Amino acid sequence: MQCCGCTSAAVMGLFASQRVREERQAGEVRASFSGCASEPRRHTRRTTTLPGRGSSSRVSLASLLGGQLSFHTAFSRLSTTDDQDVEELAREAQELEELKSAELEKARDLRERFPAEAADPRVARWFEDNDILRYIRARQELDDAEALLRKAVSWRKDQEGAWNVPLTNGSFGSLYGKYSDNVDEAPDWWAFLHQYTHATIYGEDNFGAPITYVHFGAFDLQGCSREVGTERITQYMVYLNDYFIDCARDAYRENREDTDTQNKLDAVHGGIVILDMEGLAWRHKGDIGIFGAPGEVTKFLHPERQRRSFIVRAPRIFSICWRLISPMIDARAREKMRILSSGESLDPLIEEIGEALLPTCLGGSMADLPSRPSGLVPEGGFARFQQERARRLGQQHPGSPAQRPGTPAAEAVRSAAAVEGRAADESGPPMSAQLTEDIENLADQNGSIAALLSKCTRRQGAATLPLAATELLPA
Repeated sequence: MQCCGCTSAAVMGLFASQRVREERQAGEVRASFSGCASEPRRHTRRTTTLPGRGSSSRVSLASLLGGQLSFHTAFSRLSTTDDQDVEELAREAQELEELKSAELEKARDLRERFPAEAADPRVARWFEDNDILRYIRARQELDDAEALLRKAVSWRKDQEGAWNVPLTNGSFGSLYGKYSDNVDEAPDWWAFLHQYTHATIYGEDNFGAPITYVHFGAFDLQGCSREVGTERITQYMVYLNDYFIDCARDAYRENREDTDTQNKLDAVHGGIVILDMEGLAWRHKGDIGIFGAPGEVTKFLHPERQRRSFIVRAPRIFSICWRLISPMIDARAREKMRILSSGESLDPLIEEIGEALLPTCLGGSMADLPSRPSGLVPEGGFARFQQERARRLGQQHPGSPAQRPGTPAAEAVRSAAAVEGRAADESGPPMSAQLTEDIENLADQNGSIAALLSKCTRRQGAATLPLAATELLPA
């Protein structure tokens, strides 16, 4: 049978290729991954959530794609009952191919507007089909898509210099993977945020894209901003989202290798995002303003980042927060969100990812997500984190330079006293004015470090010596 230039064999081949993929995935060994795991590219596969046989629901695949859903989302929602009319399937498949062809033609037109950028190895990756289609689908008008993509490419180049970190295949995601593999290699600010940022990328959905779990109710963005600054929060979230985009790109390539030329699966763009609101309180109102900075960057840097989002365990106060935060979210992203209030069944989320990939805190089986401290970030927490980390790694605390050859003992002790003044609560009460005067007097006499600290011990007691000063004691 032939209809609209598309044979029934080709149509059924589309579904057959998906079934082959499901069977292959079901036979693989499940391996979980959390943001702190040593091998972040290993994901847990699951079986599909295609509608069951016998479903009476019929949804036009082409109409789904023409709306707000990507092809693989539309495909996953299309019922494949035995009694469906093959000619109707063929007609829908033809419509789908026409839409895909139109998108690819727009992608070619858009690519031609960036001849220099497409040839620049630092950012050329964003002009591959899988990634440039993000911008085609995010903006219906080609001029709008160009403006969005141009802003993203320019921003990435600028940040490469501003952050003094390299772009790898046009992305900062490799840094997230590297630091997740070995957090000891990460800079202090990243390691600190990784501890207090309740966002984890793990597993793998049916299309190869990882799942993102964010426990917003446990966040303290105001505390993180106070300790390391909002710019670092933005930088951390860019690393994390770029890492997701890199994983999606890898999944797209694997899909192309796994399927034949005629029935290749579509681009892999968005993934499942779980936003857990348990613990949301009035204190989080101040977090909304801080969320605006990374949220604004995500709009142009990571379009089509989510396939579907589930806001779960949302308390009453969430409705107020939602009115404030929803204008910061891209309109297309908002339309892909589903809110499940506290006490409401999580079945829609389970149907999407399965119980095996649902975190245990939500009643699922995925137990390998990292445990992070909840509640407020303590004041001075970053300074303490740096000092503890320096001691653990055998490094010198960046705020307490050890005495180097040729450095007067007085300067070393004054440096220690200065650090104590900035973080007096780290190891006890601040030094008294008299003790500080004694130190400076002895320093002017160019006394030895041991003599100076001995004087401090007699005056105030070893237990309350400046932490930075005790680090200068001879081994």
